[in-house]
Amino acid sequence: MNRGGTKQAARRTPMARRMVKPYFHIACVALLFITLVLASVFGQSPRETPGGQKVQITVPSEIARGCEEVLQAATGCGLRELLECMHNVIYRNISMHKDSDGFMLGARLQQLKQLDHALESLRSLSNPSQDDKTEMSSLLRSAKMCANDIRALQKKLGIDDNALAEAQTIFNRAAARPRIRQLLTSYQSQFVTIVQSISVDDAVFAAGSRLEFISKEGFQVHVRCGGGEYTVPIFATDLNP
Repeated sequence: MNRGGTKQAARRTPMARRMVKPYFHIACVALLFITLVLASVFGQSPRETPGGQKVQITVPSEIARGCEEVLQAATGCGLRELLECMHNVIYRNISMHKDSDGFMLGARLQQLKQLDHALESLRSLSNPSQDDKTEMSSLLRSAKMCANDIRALQKKLGIDDNALAEAQTIFNRAAARPRIRQLLTSYQSQFVTIVQSISVDDAVFAAGSRLEFISKEGFQVHVRCGGGEYTVPIFATDLNP
């Protein structure tokens, strides 16, 4: 009886193995999927330091890396070359496929800090030249772009001002949150809404259109749309005269 039972068990073994094999494959695939999901949420794959040691990449570590690399590029760079110096860092990371959202968030924050400092220097000039005014306009556009990008990346990554303040390496952490908020508020684009259809030059703005606000002078509002700048009467917007 025992021999018969052993033979029957032996005959069942190949079938049992065939039944177990698909479940094993499914378990492996599920484990791989969970690993990839966790990596995408908490960081990317580990990278090696110059000494060959692997370091786990996280969103906070990428934010810090972006801050540091842009700072190194901007240090000692002249005012006229500032934008190019900082852009080169980002282009290099893009070419190496290292431009993670965390890196871009830190890089944009450092860019905005450097641009704000440059703009303060230009504003302090008692008699700015036309070149200075042109440079100021270019830096201001870049600062607004950085501020908008920072808020968009924060939303995408789920990083609030507290988490950004902890990860960044620009400001003293104790005062980082109000400093970051103040910096972003200074340059975030504001918008006006067109309340009645209006034609300006070759452009037609329908009621409900949202245009980037630049400035207001009397009853005229200067706005930006699609790379062009326009002057519209204030009565056609939701602004008060």
